[in-house]
Amino acid sequence: MKLKPKVDSITLISFFVIAGLVFPAVSLAQSRQNSMTRQTIACRVLEAEESTRYGVRLVIFHYRDDAERAKLGALLRKDDGATVEFQSPGGKWRRATVLRLRICFGRGLLVYRLSRAARRASPALARRAPANGSALARGDVFFVRFP
Repeated sequence: MKLKPKVDSITLISFFVIAGLVFPAVSLAQSRQNSMTRQTIACRVLEAEESTRYGVRLVIFHYRDDAERAKLGALLRKDDGATVEFQSPGGKWRRATVLRLRICFGRGLLVYRLSRAARRASPALARRAPANGSALARGDVFFVRFP
């Protein structure tokens, strides 16, 4: 006579706890691997404007190095409207939407939300970066990471 294995509630709970710990770790490892395979390009800010009224900053940029001109152009065509990451002057990576400027070859537009402190400022259009150095300003070199 064969005995059927008995599954009790402790076994089921243990399984779900272990699965809850292992699967997020695998997912995190995959997202880290994906971020390492992304294309990163050094860029330079041509113009930067912000509207505290709408809580956004607009940055027109192009490639920093002539050798990456074609690569940036191809990525802008492929990822027009995509969410990208860029490294702010303070070193923090932030998310933004990238748009291709069709009338300007090799130029892109980053659109990203202002920090809370910047949004609380005057609703006037500001042409300069905030004094804390968290926003991109004209002439800044930064990195853009495409998906």
